[in-house]
Amino acid sequence: MSSPRTAADRGPHGTRGGGGTGSGGGSGDRGGGAGDCDCDLGAIDDLACAAKGIQRRAEITQEHLPQPREFQEKFNSVRTEYAAARHTAQVDLDAAAGILDRVREQNRCRIAPEQRHCLREAVEEVFEEVRE
Repeated sequence: MSSPRTAADRGPHGTRGGGGTGSGGGSGDRGGGAGDCDCDLGAIDDLACAAKGIQRRAEITQEHLPQPREFQEKFNSVRTEYAAARHTAQVDLDAAAGILDRVREQNRCRIAPEQRHCLREAVEEVFEEVRE
C-alpha cells in the first residue's frame, strides 16, 4: 500500500518526483500504461467536493442567519423591559422601606422592649420574603 501523496510530493504538473516523465519513457502525465502515470487525479475531485461543501455550508448559513438576528432583537427587547421592571420594583421597595422606617420610628416609643424584639424579627422576615 502506498503512502498518501501531498503537494510537496508532486511536481509542477501533478507528477511525483523529477521532470514529469514516467518510468517507461512515455510522455509524463499522459504515460503509456497504468504503471507509467503517477499523478493524483483524485485530489482534483477532493478539492471540488470540498468547495461544494463549503458553498453548501455558506448557503445554509445565509438561510438561517435571520433566525439568530431575530432572537438577538427579542433578547435585547426583553432585557430592556426587565431593566425597566427591575427599576420600578426597586423604587417600590425603597418606598416601602421608607414607610416602614417611619412607622417603626413612630411606634418605637409606644412599644415595650420585648415587643420590639418580636417586631424586628417580623420585619426581617418580611424583607427576606421581598428579597426572594
